[in-house]
Amino acid sequence: METGAEIFRNEAYELLEDAEQALLELRGSPQDPDLIARLFRDIHTVKGSGAMFGFDRVADFSHKFETAIDAVRHGEAVLTENLIDNLLLARDHILKLIDAGDDDLLTMSADSERIIAGLTGGGIIGEPPPMEGQAAVADGEQEQLALEKGVGGLKILIVEDEFVCRYMLQEFLMGYGVTHVAVNGFEAIIAFKRALSVNKPYDLICLDIMMPGMDGRAVATEIRRLEAERGSGASCRIVVTTAVHDPKFIAELVEGKLCDAYLVKPFELNSMRDKLREYFGK
Repeated sequence: METGAEIFRNEAYELLEDAEQALLELRGSPQDPDLIARLFRDIHTVKGSGAMFGFDRVADFSHKFETAIDAVRHGEAVLTENLIDNLLLARDHILKLIDAGDDDLLTMSADSERIIAGLTGGGIIGEPPPMEGQAAVADGEQEQLALEKGVGGLKILIVEDEFVCRYMLQEFLMGYGVTHVAVNGFEAIIAFKRALSVNKPYDLICLDIMMPGMDGRAVATEIRRLEAERGSGASCRIVVTTAVHDPKFIAELVEGKLCDAYLVKPFELNSMRDKLREYFGK
């Protein structure tokens, strides 16, 4: 009788074989929605089954693969040849993680990080294609459209894994500019890198600290590193929004320039309004 691990491996091998075939077909049809959806389903199933049967590293890595494909599905990234190559590498890496022993997993962590970097910076970053029948809008025209719609002009990223807080912030901040949402740290870094790559950085990031996987402190650290690497001298405002009330921890974040303000949940929206007025005069 097959064990749970054996059942998972056999199913995962079939799914990853299908994922490879879908990626190869996408080389000739990179915007085929059925192929993209098929690839997403394959990896989503591997992720879920891996978590169910205790293959935690497989599940975690597959989640990052899935997030990259989800960005393509929603038109937030272009499926370039470079990205397809990186996704094929990621698919092969999942196979290695499935078959690896405990000692191998420790030595493979560097490979995982390298491939993840390829997904977040080596192909997924790029302007989404214009919608069918619609020409791309120049920057000046976008600004004019924003003014006509009454948008406040800020570019805002909300990083929050809890739905109610995420919804509340997005509803409130929509009047101040264009709002994007990331539900975990990995998505936040993808969004931030993409914004830098098209020279449209975020003005404000509302960042939860307590998130599974990559927490808010790690996200803020990576954001500041990327800004320093870019070398423009400008940095976005980061407002931490969290239930953790630890004065020492707060002081470390502020003194380390990882955030500009720290709002403890539940906070009044007037507190956020005060910060917007202080930072942007809005």
